[in-house]
Amino acid sequence: MSKKNQKWLTKKTKEERAKKYKKSDFYKAIIRPSLRKNREDREVQENGFAITDHAVFRYYERVKEIDMESLKKEIVPESVQAFICAQKNGEISVYSGGEKYRLKFANKKVITIKR
Repeated sequence: MSKKNQKWLTKKTKEERAKKYKKSDFYKAIIRPSLRKNREDREVQENGFAITDHAVFRYYERVKEIDMESLKKEIVPESVQAFICAQKNGEISVYSGGEKYRLKFANKKVITIKR
């Protein structure tokens, strides 16, 4: 059997390589604990279960009966809406309800809020 054929037989699948990579010290060093999925996985390990951000959103909307549309309008005032519509990506400072915060948006969608 040629070396080329032997190499083909020993090739690992993508899943096997990914599993090995995730066990490496390098991967563990660069992984960000603040990422949603990482946070949820950590909660499962610590508590045995996790509550997703979507479930929290639905809890406030359906159980606490908070009007999410009015909350969205409070987060992004009309003056800021025009700026986001004119730009595609970026950040903008907002003063609303006596609070100062920054909105970060990408592809005309607000993706995070910073204090």
